[in-house]
Parts: sequence; structure tokens; C-alpha cells
Amino acid sequence: MAAWTPTTNAKYAVVVHDYTARNEHELSLPFGEGVHIQEECGGWYRGCLIRNRAVKGVFPSSYVHLKDCHVENSGPHETVVSKEDTIVQEVTAVLREWGTIWKKRYAECRMDVFNRIRQVMLDLLKYRRQICYGTLPQDRLTELKQYITTKIDWGNWKLELDLVPRNREGEVINPDSTSIHHLYQVHQKSQKEVSSAGHKSGTMIVRKRDNRINHVYMEFKCIVCHIGDEADLYFSVYDPATQTFLSERYVIRISRQGLVVDPTMLHATNVVFEDFSHQDMSKDLYLVCHIIRVGRMLPDDRKGFSHYRRPYGVGVYPLKDIFQMPHSSTDLTEVSMPIITVSSDGEFVKLHDYAISRSGRQTDKALRASLRMLRGDIERLKRENPTIFVKTFAFSRRLGFSDVIMPGDVRNDLYVTVVDGEFERGNKKSARNVEVSFKVVAKNGQVIDNCIYLGTGSKAVTEYKSIILRHNNHPVWNETVKVSLPFEMFHKCHLRFNFRHCSTRSEGREDKHHFAFVHLQGGDGTTLKDDRHELFIYKAQMRPEIPDIYMGLPSGPTEAMFNMRPPTIAGIVKSERERCTISTLVCSTKLTQNAALLSLLKWRGQEDQLKEILTSLFSVKGDEIVRFLQDTFDALFAILDHSTVHSQFVFDALAYILELLTDSRSKYQHFQSVLDAYIQSHFANMKAYERLLSCLSYYLENIANPSNEFRTKLGRAVSAIEHVFKFIIKSRSLYARAYRNKNFAHFRESLDRAFRGFNHLVIAQMDHLEPVQKTAFERFPRLYADLLTQFDMQEVATFAREFIAAGAQAKQLKAPVGRARNYCMLVTVQSKLFQSPESREVLLPCILYSLSQQLQRHEQEEACVEVLVEVLNALQNSSYAISNQDVSMVIRNMFYLVLTIIRAVDKQAPPAHTGQYVVSLIAMLKVMKEEHYSELLMSFPERSRLLGFLIDLFGVFEELIRSNVYAKNWMIMYMVQNNILVQAITYFTQALCDTFLKGNFFERPVCLRTSSTGHYDIIKLMV
Repeated sequence: MAAWTPTTNAKYAVVVHDYTARNEHELSLPFGEGVHIQEECGGWYRGCLIRNRAVKGVFPSSYVHLKDCHVENSGPHETVVSKEDTIVQEVTAVLREWGTIWKKRYAECRMDVFNRIRQVMLDLLKYRRQICYGTLPQDRLTELKQYITTKIDWGNWKLELDLVPRNREGEVINPDSTSIHHLYQVHQKSQKEVSSAGHKSGTMIVRKRDNRINHVYMEFKCIVCHIGDEADLYFSVYDPATQTFLSERYVIRISRQGLVVDPTMLHATNVVFEDFSHQDMSKDLYLVCHIIRVGRMLPDDRKGFSHYRRPYGVGVYPLKDIFQMPHSSTDLTEVSMPIITVSSDGEFVKLHDYAISRSGRQTDKALRASLRMLRGDIERLKRENPTIFVKTFAFSRRLGFSDVIMPGDVRNDLYVTVVDGEFERGNKKSARNVEVSFKVVAKNGQVIDNCIYLGTGSKAVTEYKSIILRHNNHPVWNETVKVSLPFEMFHKCHLRFNFRHCSTRSEGREDKHHFAFVHLQGGDGTTLKDDRHELFIYKAQMRPEIPDIYMGLPSGPTEAMFNMRPPTIAGIVKSERERCTISTLVCSTKLTQNAALLSLLKWRGQEDQLKEILTSLFSVKGDEIVRFLQDTFDALFAILDHSTVHSQFVFDALAYILELLTDSRSKYQHFQSVLDAYIQSHFANMKAYERLLSCLSYYLENIANPSNEFRTKLGRAVSAIEHVFKFIIKSRSLYARAYRNKNFAHFRESLDRAFRGFNHLVIAQMDHLEPVQKTAFERFPRLYADLLTQFDMQEVATFAREFIAAGAQAKQLKAPVGRARNYCMLVTVQSKLFQSPESREVLLPCILYSLSQQLQRHEQEEACVEVLVEVLNALQNSSYAISNQDVSMVIRNMFYLVLTIIRAVDKQAPPAHTGQYVVSLIAMLKVMKEEHYSELLMSFPERSRLLGFLIDLFGVFEELIRSNVYAKNWMIMYMVQNNILVQAITYFTQALCDTFLKGNFFERPVCLRTSSTGHYDIIKLMV
């Protein structure tokens, strides 16, 4: 008979079938249990169940399935831990626990709970299986794990089981390595999520990533329609409420047979419509496809020119359902876009609105496509979805900049919309078939080749030709194309439009003498405005190939107001009864339409007008400024170097821009990374720090100035202090590096002057300063990181202490300012300054003094307890090198105060932040050592005061143990609290015995007993 041998690889297995022991040497195996295998012999294993290691036995190897595991302490006392994902193991344990309770709910006839839990259990099994397959991408796996933990938490809540505290990733928190306050906050957050209205209705809410950028992905499949000619399909996103198109058009050319003409695009007709904000997602947007037939004037003509662009029809599809797809969804939605054909050419421009009004009705003609939502940065999406982002992929950009302007978004596009026109019939019996075309022409008459795009996905062309609306002297085209030019060519180029009548039977006679034009840049250097432009139509005896012939003429009514030259030059005559209207939109990070900004960027040569140039910057819109951020900063600091007279004006302009970028309500806040990159990599002004500090101090020292203009500028200066100091510190570091730290004493003196100004600001009792004081408290902690590059921890902590101490002197502050003051202390405690023992020694007394003063006056209690929470979290952080003196200081200043507040709480209607006070008391007890207990008791030298303190303390302990301070399912929180209370009771009970039981002081003793509920209960008897 073979001998039993220790196993080497077969250490852990899962029971796949029930096995019942037949004698005392065998081990019964329940289905699904984990088994620790220790020995093997001829198809049999010897081991024990993971959940009951005390009972060992043998069992057949065919009843278990081996799995990978980690072996710890290999040998007789070894333990095994499965290598399965922790979430898989948790799902397994949860399903086992729920199974028994779920059956009880059926026996209790609670069918609603029974059915809902059954569905959740089936979902968990499905998701567990997906994770075990190991084929999910990382982002999908992360979201699925969060979804699973949400379902588990909901099921535990529904079955009245204990709440499981989790971190942001959904992993179970270890209470032994977590601070009391963090554990409390996690319980609060989990309880709120689990018992939310969505969970009560049975809807599972998933923790979602907050992606502000949204995109629509489309795959074109086919067209179910016989057009008879080649056709162009123009896809775009449309907002019917404002009657505007939000995206560039995506173009697909199809053949007579309905196939894609370009063979390289045959299997890659994919496009992403970019940059939809959350506001767009809430709108009723549509995907619109305009179908333009390319062929003869009439479909049944056998002769004639065969390359006219003629209207055919429109297809639309509502995007509302696509926008509402879950963030985790990766499935494509197949959609059908019914095609409505045009019955009259004149109605084509509004046919998509008519189609939207009939949306949902099916026709025998349709477009087929697949749609999906994409969320997040495009570069990240490319990495995460390599299968859909192929080489021939197209991106349809937003018309105009998106609501969230992202750093690095470089564009130089001009969108031209040929809107409509009015034309004379002339000697024609019927109305004309007008085709308008335009080219980009340089001043020397050279036509710029291949710079016009009919849409995304199309090749660049030299000339644009419009659709032809047959027999229409008042055509409305409303076609948008993109002109892409290098920015340095805009000033010397213009658009020249030609108009001609197209014959039905032949290519027709081109009216070469009908033309219009428009300059891309004005005489002041600004780019063509984003607006509608009416253009004069001129008649010439010969085609004007040389721009000098007509460039002196006004292009439209706007120029005619300022142009005194007659509208007739060398045989060129303005047509009085004809006109054309276009609209333009410039999306450029290089070209400005603002004269004030242009004057600033080209300030040299206008030194006598610097004051007016700098002042006019306040009228420039943010969209213009952020496109020229680097150039604007360069110009401002160049002026600062050039003229000390205008330093204050430069500072005001700088503060205006910085406030624009850093305001949390601004859509430009994501441009802060560009600002930071400019300061770190491009800014090189070594002497700017002196003038910036001087200008800042001027405002802080004159806060009593009653002028409204001064108050506005003061508010901007304080709002911008974070990046003003970044410029100051960067400038000073450049100067110190170049001149070996020369003039440091002067720099320190200027810096002290500015900080004295801040201290003076927060102490001042003036109503008009309250918004500025609030901003100062909120912004001041942001200076620490930059100051630490020039000063050591203690020096920066001294700056912070003086500012906080100044704030503590201000009494009877309005609620917003008081909250901001405590927020300043909160961020200071969370900063690096509080991690260092040296700087913490400087800050801690000041912070504790401010907190105690406010709590004694019952001011801002909720904000104060938040600061206290962070202080106590720091005391529990092992990496902070906490000293006994730190703990003693906190206990000495806050313990009795917090105890008194808890004791005074109305038990019937406790404030919302009462739990924070309780947890703060527990946290202080946790960090206390024997010497701290002794020091605390010695702070009551009189026996009567000590007795009062102990009575209050044991009264609070009794209340905490007897009453439900937390929710009933916070079992882990109760266990941690009671464990700490038992330890504290041991110390304080010893103090009772040592101090009061001698000399027969008590009439009756204070005793400690164990209650029937299993908790330690303090029974205080009358003294």
C-alpha cells in the first residue's frame, strides 16, 4: 500500500460535489467549501475545511477542484490563501451567507425581498463568472468590481446584515490600520449610498467616474435606397431648439450601387463626434444626414453635365437614448435613420426639421449605422479601445471651442457658411439655377490650393461648389465648409465668390463677371468677425483675376460705411438688386478678432498708449485670452520690465487673467495646467518679483480705500494670490540662481511686508471686506508649496501661524468668513507643514487655541470639529512621527471641552455633527498612553473637580454603550469603539479606586458589570 506524502502543488481546492464521510477517518465535504490539502495517497487527499481547521480527515480527490494559492509558513502549521481575486472570494462568501437568509424570507412569505435578492444573486453569479474568465479590459474590470460591491452592499442592507466599510475602489477597509474618523466617514458614506432613493427603488447605483467630455461614436453600415447617381452623405449633430449644427460634417461618398466609393474606407467608415458637454447631454440632440446627389440636373436626363450637386433627402435619429447609455456600456446600438426625400428644392434647407417632427415614423428608405457613447480624453480612449480606433478613423470636431477648453487644444480653422442670396432673373423666362463657388486667393492673385474641406473624411479641394436649387432666384443653401490655412497667411488672403447659372441640358455658361469677395483680416489686423456678412455682388466685363482691380471696393455694407470710393472701378459695377449672405466662425488659437488684445500683443511702438492698452484688456472675453495665454503673459511681463510707471496697471491685468483662470465657476479652470507649465518652463523674468510684491502690498495696505474700483481690484489681487506667488517665487529663484542669492534680505523684507498686509486684512472689521477676507482665508494655504522652495518648514509654518493667529483675533465674523477661516486651518493641517514635527510644533498650539475659543463661544461648531478631526487623524498617522507632547497638547486643550459638549447635547434632537464629536473623543482615547491618562487626571487638582470630571466621563461612556450612537448595522464601528472604551475604563477605574475608595469617601462604590447584551455597562451610583 502506498504511503501518504505531503503535497507540494495541490494545497488548495474547492468542493465540486457533496461528499458524506463513511467512517471516523473521512471528512465530509459540503459543496462549494474551500479545502486545505496537506497529504495525498492513491487518489485520496488528507486535509481540513478552510472554515473548520480543527477537524481533519481523508476524502476522494475527484470531489474537489484544485486552485492556485499562496502558502504561508510552509510546514505543519501552514496556512493557504486563494490566489483568486478578492472580489471573487467576497462574492462567494456573500452568496453562501445570503442563501440561508434568502430561504428564510421565502418561508416568511416576504416575496418582494425574496425576488429582488434572487435577481441580485443571479447578477452576482454572472459578474463573478465574467471576472473569473480573465478577459475583461482593466477599465471595465474596475467598473464591474465597483458595481458588484454596490450590489453586495445593497443586498446586505436589504437583508438587515452588517454594513461593510469600503474605500473608493470598493475594497474592504481594515479597521486596525484605519483612523477612527476615516472609519466613521466611510460608514457614513456607505450608509448614504446604500440607503439612497435609487437603492430603495431597487435600482442599483454604480460609482461612476466623473468625465466632463463626451463623444458620440458612429459606424456607418449601409444605405437602403436607390438614388441612381453617386451621392455624398453629410452626417452632423443638430440642436433643433437653437436650430444650429454643433459639429463638423462627416462626409461619405457612395456609388450608384450604394457602396463606399473610396476602397480604403470600405470597412472603416467610422467617426467620432467630439466634445459634448453635460449641458449638451441634457438637450434633445439629433444625428442628421443630408444626402446630396451628384449627377445631372434632373435624374431622368440622358444628356447634360453630370457633376451638379443636387439635394436628395435627409435622415435623422434622436441621440437621447444614446446619451443615457451607462458609462460602463461598451455595446454598439444599431440604429435606422428613415430617409425623407425632397419634393421641392426650396424645402431642402429645412427638411431636417420636418424629418425631426416626423421622427419615429418608418419609411422604405433608410440609413443603417451603429452608435455608442465614449467618455473621457480622446488620447486615453485611443489607448483603451484599440479595436475601434483604426488608421482611417475620422474625428468630427465641435463647431467652436467646447465649454471645457482643454490644454493643448491647438486649432486654426475658419468655418464658412454660404447662407443665401438674391439674384435677378435677367433675360431668362424662368428663375435661375444658381451655383456659388469660392476660392481662397492671395493678394497677388495666386489661388491657394487644397485648403477647403467639405467635411471630415473628405479630401481637401481648391474650390467649393454649392448645391444647386433649381429655378430659384432666392436660394437658401446654408452649407458649411472649413477653410484651413496657416495663420501667417490669413492677413494676405481673401475669399472670392463666383456665381453662375447652370443649364439643365449642358454644363452651361459660366457668368464669369458676377463675383463677390471678403477679407479674412481687417485693416487693424483682427480676423473676420464671427457673424453674418452681407456681400455685394459685382459685375465685371471680364473675370477679375488680379485682386488689385477690385480690392479697393467695399465687400459689403459694413465696409461701404467707411469706404468713400465709388462702387465702380475699371468697368466693375455693383449689382444693386443682387446680394449674397455668408456667416463665418473662427476657431483659432493664433488669430484674434479683438482689437484690444491685438494692441496688447503688438504694444511696442505704442508706448505712449500703454495705460489705455492695459485698461482695455478688461473688456476682452475669456475665450480670446486663453487662446493667446502665453503671448499675453509675455507681453505683460515685457511691459513690466519696460516701464515702472505702468507696474500697477500690469499687475491689475495679470490679476484679471489669473482670476479668470482660477475661478472654480469658470469654464477655463482646466487651463490651469497650461498656466503652471508656462510658469515652470517659459517664464524667465528675474526682476518681476520686486514689482509684483510691491503692487500686492499696495493693495493690502490700503484696504480702507472707499473706492468701488479699488475694492474690485483688491478682490482680484487676493483671488489671484496663488499664481501671483508662483510668479514671485519663480522670478526670485531665477534671480538667486543668476546672482548667487543676492538681495535675499530685501526679498524677505518685501515678503514680510506682504504677509503683514494679509494679517491686517483678516483682522479688519469692515463690512465691504468680508468677501475679500473669505477669499484670503481660502487662498492662503495654497502658498505653502511654493514658499517651501525658498524657506524651510519652520519659517513657512511661522508665516501660517501668524496668519491663523490674526484670524483667531477676529471675532463675530459672518458665517461665510468664519467657515473660510476654519477651512484655512483644515487645509493647513492636511498640508506638508503638519507632517514635520518641527513645523507642527509651531502650528499646533495656534490651531488648538483658535478651535477652543470658537467652541467655547459655540461658533462654527461643525467647521471646528472638522479641523479637530484632521488633527486627530494626524495623531493616528504612524508616518508623522507624533510625539507625546503633541498628544498631550491636544488632550489638554480639547478632551474636557469635547466631553462637555457631548454631555450637553440634547439627546432628543442631537445636531448633525454630534457623531463627529463622539468619534473625536474615541480617537483621543485611542492615542492616549498611560502618561497621558495621568496628565489628564492631574489637571484636576481638586478632588471635587476630579469627581465631577469622572462622573461626566462615565456618564458619557454609559450613554455611548447603552444608546445607538450609530446605525444598528455599523457593527465594526461598535466593536472598535467598545474595544477603546474598555481600555479607557481600565485606566479611569484604577484612578477611581486609588483616589476615592481610600478613606471611605464614597457612600456606595462605583462598580463595573457585564450587561446581558454582552457590552460593558457603566453603572454610576449616587455619591
